[in-house]
Amino acid sequence: MLGPEDARDLSCQSAFALDKLDPELLEQLEQKLSITNCPDLVELPEVIGGLGRLEVLRLLSCSSLEGLPDSSCELGSLRFLDLSHCSSIESLPDNIGQLQHLKRIDMRWCLGLTELPTSVSQLKGFRAVVCDEEAF
Repeated sequence: MLGPEDARDLSCQSAFALDKLDPELLEQLEQKLSITNCPDLVELPEVIGGLGRLEVLRLLSCSSLEGLPDSSCELGSLRFLDLSHCSSIESLPDNIGQLQHLKRIDMRWCLGLTELPTSVSQLKGFRAVVCDEEAF
């Protein structure tokens, strides 16, 4: 059985009954959290902000996910944020501009997300926002 001390990167695909993540497991992650096609996942725990070495946060096709916790703005090493096909997300945290290493946000098919927080302009190395196959 996989225990929290064994997890460095976590990838979870097509876990249809997954509605929340174990904070104790998340605390052990180092570089990558990839959750794909988990339609019952509604929220991420606040402890996600403590994952200072996390570089990739992929939440692909988590259609019930309502947003990111404010603590996600503390992910100091985050380079790639994938929220594509997360159709229930209506906004991003206001302080997302604190993610100084963030290079790319993929928001394809985030139908409820209509604008980015103004703090995005504070991202110095930011390269792309992908919306419906186009990079801006």
